[in-house]
Amino acid sequence: MNKTEYAQNQLNRFYIETEYLKETPSYNFIESYSETLLKVITDLKKENVIMDNKLLSLRMEADILNADIPGELYDDYRKGNKRYRENWLIQKKKIDDVTSELYEHLNQLSDL
Repeated sequence: MNKTEYAQNQLNRFYIETEYLKETPSYNFIESYSETLLKVITDLKKENVIMDNKLLSLRMEADILNADIPGELYDDYRKGNKRYRENWLIQKKKIDDVTSELYEHLNQLSDL
């Protein structure tokens, strides 16, 4: 299995879900998505013997996102704040952007 297939196998389940359509999207979904993305990037970085600056950058971005989620977003979820859904969608967009960058980078590597 190549790196792109590995990433897709791990992350595609988050694109099947329609959690974003719910009035109160699941906190556990976004937390799991963030943790899985960080794990996938970390695993790919470990496999790479050559220093890959893009993977390092993506790992740092994913790590920051993973650290941000338990903070304000969890507090909004726990308190039932109205802004929770909006913040959830913002976090999901950030995670989706990192995921897209990862796929793009892996596709470029496979073309070499």
